[in-house]
Amino acid sequence: KSDETKDQSSGAELKMGSGFSQEDRQVLPDFSCKVCGDSFNKMSILLTHASSHLRDCSVCGKQLDSTRSLKLHLKVHRETSFHCSICGQSFTLRGNLRIHMRIHSGERPFSCTFCGKSFGRRATLVRHVRSHMGEKPFTCMYCGHSFTEKGNLTVHLRIHTGERPYSCSLCSRRFSQLSSFYKHPCQRKGLLCVAISNSGNA
Repeated sequence: KSDETKDQSSGAELKMGSGFSQEDRQVLPDFSCKVCGDSFNKMSILLTHASSHLRDCSVCGKQLDSTRSLKLHLKVHRETSFHCSICGQSFTLRGNLRIHMRIHSGERPFSCTFCGKSFGRRATLVRHVRSHMGEKPFTCMYCGHSFTEKGNLTVHLRIHTGERPYSCSLCSRRFSQLSSFYKHPCQRKGLLCVAISNSGNA
């Protein structure tokens, strides 16, 4: 090959090896993130990146694309309130009020196909059906024991952690669950004591 041919050949190899020439890169589509300004050459990559900016609303679960958007969205919940006409309890979402009203009306639209038992909430029915199916999706990380409901796992974990989130207002004795509190001596003697929750998530 002549020197000129070699130069052309090596230039072509360089272009292919680097993926795109400088001229090619200039015509590639540019997808920019509206939140941070980062640019990407594929929409799919931008969408994956954008998910890192998403913020979840703690009230309704809606995902917002920035902290500012989340703050604006939360105003809707603070400024909007739906009241129960029977007991006066307030809710930020109309759907939650509708579910609450079933307590007063006795409506139970969700029925178990195994035993016919009815429930006011779909989530309660789902938990109930697990007892028929033998499904136990909540497993203890310490001993491997499984449960049909997350609440039961939470109580069980206290055996391992030693957590006792309830205490008696009179004798200060602490308990891992409310059922134990109601069986302790102060209650049996008829003393006017109350259970004090010492945990925000108890």
